[in-house]
Amino acid sequence: MRVARVDERGERGEPVKAAGPPWMLLCDLAVSAALVVMALQETGRSPLWRASEVALALSVTLRRRFPIAVMAFVGAMQVRTLGTETVVELISFIVAAQALVAYGRSGRLRWIVLGVAVVAFIEPWDGDWYAVDPVGRIFVCTAVVVGSVALGLYERSQHTLRASLADRAELLAREQTAQGARVRAEERNRLAAELHDALGHEISLIAVEAGALAVADGDPAARSSAAERIRANARQALEELRQIVAVLDGGDAADRSPFTLAGLTTLAERIRQTGARVRLTVSEPGGLRDDVERLTFRIVQEALTNALKYAPGADLSVTVAEAAGCLSVAVVNGPGDVSAAAPAGGGRGLHGLSERVRRLDGGFQAGPTPDGGFRVVARIPIA
Repeated sequence: MRVARVDERGERGEPVKAAGPPWMLLCDLAVSAALVVMALQETGRSPLWRASEVALALSVTLRRRFPIAVMAFVGAMQVRTLGTETVVELISFIVAAQALVAYGRSGRLRWIVLGVAVVAFIEPWDGDWYAVDPVGRIFVCTAVVVGSVALGLYERSQHTLRASLADRAELLAREQTAQGARVRAEERNRLAAELHDALGHEISLIAVEAGALAVADGDPAARSSAAERIRANARQALEELRQIVAVLDGGDAADRSPFTLAGLTTLAERIRQTGARVRLTVSEPGGLRDDVERLTFRIVQEALTNALKYAPGADLSVTVAEAAGCLSVAVVNGPGDVSAAAPAGGGRGLHGLSERVRRLDGGFQAGPTPDGGFRVVARIPIA
C-alpha cells in the first residue's frame, strides 16, 4: 500500500511506501470485521439500516488508501436520517478522522471534509440530545474529535520523520558512493603518477643509451658500456615496478625506497653516464618529512628526464636548498644541441607534480627560459 509523501506543511509529495507495515492492514480488517458483526447483531433495525451499517464497517478497510472519500462517506452516515447513532458509527468516525489527518493528500480539502464530518457528527441541530445531557454530549464530541485529530497528526509526523530519515539515508549512500569514486579516482591518478615517474625516467634513459649504442658501431668498448647501462636501467625499472606492486599488495616497499635527497647524487651520476653535463647543488636542511623528500626527488627526476628527451646535449643545473621555511627546488637546462619534437601526450608528469606540490600548499612553475632552455621551480613547505 502506498500513500503520498507529506512534508511539514502537509502538502502532497512524491509517492512513497508510507502506509506502514502489513500488520496495520490486518488491524483494519479485524476492526472492520468486528464492526460488521456488531452491525448484524443489532435488533429492530430495517434492512436498509443494516446495509448502511455494514457498508460503514467495510469502509474502514479503505481508510488509509482513500482517506478523503471514506471520511466523506462516514460523515454522510452521521446524518440522523438513518436512525440513532451507534457504536459502529462512533468507531468508524474515529478511525476515519484519524486516517484523514494522517494520510490525506490535499491539505485544504482534507480539512474541509473533516470539518463537514465533525458538524455531522456533533449534530448541533439535534436539540433533544443536547437537552438530555448537554455537558456530557459536548465532552464526548470534543474528546472524540480532538483525540482523532491528535492521533492523525502524530501518525502523520511519524510518516514525515520516516520519509526524512529515508531521504537522509539515501543522500548519505549517494555521498558515500561519490566519495568512494573520488577515492578510487585519486588512487588511480596516484598510481599513474608513480608509474610515470618511476618507469618513464628509466625508459627514457634506456632510449638514450640505445641511441648511443646505435652509433657506436666502430667502438666495441663504447657498445659494451652502453649495453651495460641499458641492463642497469632495465633492472632499476623492474625494481621500481616491484616496489609499486608491493605497495598495491599492502607492503611498505616504497617507504624503504632511495627516493630521498641523498639519492639525488646517484640520480645525477646516472644522468652523467648518458653524456649529459649535470651540476648538482644540494643543501639539505635535515629532518625533512618523507613525503617532502620523495616529492623533491620526483621533481628533479622528471625535470632531468624531460631535459634528456627534449634538449639532448644541454647543460643541466639542479639546486635544492632551504629558503624561508620552504624547500626550494630548481632544475634548469639550456638549449639542446639538436631540436627534438615533443612526443604526443607530453606534460603529464609535470602536471601531476604540480598538483602534488599544491596539495602540500607549495608553489610550482615550469616554462621556457629566454635563451631557449627550460626551467622547473618548486617551493615545498617543510614546517
